[in-house]
Amino acid sequence: MVSLDKKDIKILVELEKNSRQPLTKIAKHIHISKQSLNYRIKKLNEKVITHYVAILDTQKLGYTFYNLFLQLDVTYTHKEKEVIHFLRSLPEICWLVSCIGQWNLIVSILVKDVAEFHACLEKIYAKFSDIILKRSFFIVLEAYPCIKKYLYNEKEFPLKVAHYFGKREKISLDKLDLKILKQLQYDTRKRNIDIARVIGVNYVTVKNKIQKMAHKGLIQAFTIKTNPRVYGYEWHNILLQTKPMTQQERYQFINYLKTDQNVVFIDCAIGEWDFMVDLHIKNQMQIGEILSRWKNKFPQVIKNYEPLMIVKEYKLTFIPDSLFTEGGYHE
Repeated sequence: MVSLDKKDIKILVELEKNSRQPLTKIAKHIHISKQSLNYRIKKLNEKVITHYVAILDTQKLGYTFYNLFLQLDVTYTHKEKEVIHFLRSLPEICWLVSCIGQWNLIVSILVKDVAEFHACLEKIYAKFSDIILKRSFFIVLEAYPCIKKYLYNEKEFPLKVAHYFGKREKISLDKLDLKILKQLQYDTRKRNIDIARVIGVNYVTVKNKIQKMAHKGLIQAFTIKTNPRVYGYEWHNILLQTKPMTQQERYQFINYLKTDQNVVFIDCAIGEWDFMVDLHIKNQMQIGEILSRWKNKFPQVIKNYEPLMIVKEYKLTFIPDSLFTEGGYHE
């Protein structure tokens, strides 16, 4: 287990706020030398930080998230790696995790319409229908990242929380926009000058293009993803079925969930489940305590729930590979 001191936590907070901000700015803010900051980030990259992520409001590009849950036949355990390898390779897949519970895999599929979603399912079923016992899915409406209150003291480390995705106000991208997004897809720390060198333009052009995409609300955040296990927490997921709620009731419930000490992410959905809530907790016993708190605050709201324990994350990007092939850009 990794021990994080206050300076490590300050670095993580700064990178969560904006993973593209200059290191000199971070070093000045937390009062350490740039050399010391580089060393600490290198150590954090080894075990704690798993991804440097660009968050896009893909609805502005006409995309929708479908979260697919797969239950596999455990007698075919030798095929699980093959399934994971295949799913990782699909350009429509943007998030893939294995889990313990009723479902073995959660697969987030980012496509433009239900026909594309069905076509993606067909590809999966055609190859692995013999081991897929059951499936379920929902459509993601919006998502809310939450401050890691169990790790960060909110008063000491204030961190503004946005909400991801939004209204379907479509925007268009040119080939240069796509080239820049491709460079940022899996590493938001790439410098403008390095991106410019790769795609053959001036670094000021790259800077202006990124700022323009952020101003339009397409780029919603540059942030990081961390592995809670290395600092003593498990990653769990609770699927919630709730009673029909008005918009006001729904947002009251969401705002309450965001205040929970252990909630780190909330998906709002349409389908078999109404919410998917990510938790970082010390052990599985906490789930009962957390659900009791929610039910006490909102009696009769939660109709049913299903807990899952996330074992491993195999893929994460909010920029689908299909965006580049459809946009006419190929490396």
